[in-house]
Amino acid sequence: MYIKKKLPIFLALLVSIPLIILTVSIYYYSSRQLIEINKSKISDIVTVEAENISVILSIFSSEIEDIAQNKKIKDFIVKGMK
Repeated sequence: MYIKKKLPIFLALLVSIPLIILTVSIYYYSSRQLIEINKSKISDIVTVEAENISVILSIFSSEIEDIAQNKKIKDFIVKGMK
């Protein structure tokens, strides 16, 4: 009678312990892979956005230089300072 009660518990442990270990190891591996993929994607996005900001700033800079070269603007600023 003692063996009949212990055998199902032993079999359940024999099956569940490797299953738990496998599940934990798969979770750890999968989470590390997802973190690395997301870090790579974030890095790519940051690079693209930095390039976009650089382009926008160069456009503003060229527009400001064009405005600064305009004779009407220069005359307005000179008259405003007097």
